[in-house]
Amino acid sequence: RGIQHRYAEALAKYNEQLSILASEKRKALNDELLQETLEVKCACMMNLIRQYRLLKRLRTYY
Repeated sequence: RGIQHRYAEALAKYNEQLSILASEKRKALNDELLQETLEVKCACMMNLIRQYRLLKRLRTYY
């Protein structure tokens, strides 16, 4: 039981650190994109959509 408890604590800490890192990365990307031109922003967005296969998840607005 002690091993399971330590594993659960380590997993919770890992997930917390991963969440913090993801937030920092998102903020850094956002800050970087704010300084770029519209063309570079579009290229980055298209690259992310292609890389993570997000096209099927995007909504179409009319």
